[in-house]
Amino acid sequence: MRSTRKSFFIGLALLAAFVLLAEVTLQYRVIPEDCVGCRICVAACPVDAISMVEGKAVIDQDMCIDCGICLSKCPVEAIVLDTLSATPAEDAAPDATPEPPVTPDAPEPDADTQSAPSVEEAAAVLAEEAITDPMSLPTFTVLPRLCIGCERCVAPCPVQAITMVEGKAVIDQEACINCGICERVCPVKAIERTE
Repeated sequence: MRSTRKSFFIGLALLAAFVLLAEVTLQYRVIPEDCVGCRICVAACPVDAISMVEGKAVIDQDMCIDCGICLSKCPVEAIVLDTLSATPAEDAAPDATPEPPVTPDAPEPDADTQSAPSVEEAAAVLAEEAITDPMSLPTFTVLPRLCIGCERCVAPCPVQAITMVEGKAVIDQEACINCGICERVCPVKAIERTE
């Protein structure tokens, strides 16, 4: 784990050096079609630059510090690093205004004491939101009559919430983070999404 983390940050440092030398602008962005709305990136972002809009993650480029944590945490590789031209103002539409991120109602912290939450704090907030607003995330259920017992959904689950019982996949709803990866990998569409 340490060597992977070290390699990741060395790679980021080399990428930053390349950007400075090549005068290229890089920007993290979410591919909406690939985003499963799991909120892992939202919880991991140290500066709250990622919010959910219509069930998909959105990165606020003005707040993003280009740390790359979201890219490394996304279980479905829906976050990519794009290269922009050296003069992004020329490429942008003259009246293009990005949609502001949707954030939960919360009091503004004092500017003098404001600091980015840790991943653990963000995860706790996310867990609390899921408990207080159970309708905010879809739920996933295996349809036993359709499940062929192939186990393709078991390994990709980022929290090991899927087990096999009598040859059929079963989702532990208490452990499930509602990321939807299981639904995407099921070859026979035996996993049902309920909004």
